[in-house]
Amino acid sequence: MKSVEVRGERLEGFVKLIPSPTYDVVTSRAVGHLKTLLPLAVSCLRAGGHLCLWLGGEHSVERQDAGLPISWQPPVLIPISRERWIQIGTKVDAEQLR
Repeated sequence: MKSVEVRGERLEGFVKLIPSPTYDVVTSRAVGHLKTLLPLAVSCLRAGGHLCLWLGGEHSVERQDAGLPISWQPPVLIPISRERWIQIGTKVDAEQLR
């Protein structure tokens, strides 16, 4: 790994600072509204990059990502937790969607 950048700010403000999708991995643990978060997070990723979300029982990525170029893996339950899991998605190239 060449570098890691940890940002402790809201994604809505951060995306205004980056000129184009450049990140290999974007993570979020205090997930709020998925309909707002998902498009912004995906816009930060390069094709093949991964979005890793720490989700609770009330959240589901299903039907929240309509039209986004992302492919989801099955969720992974967090040990010693009944209602928390990690959901990982991979940004696909726009040509793969055709």
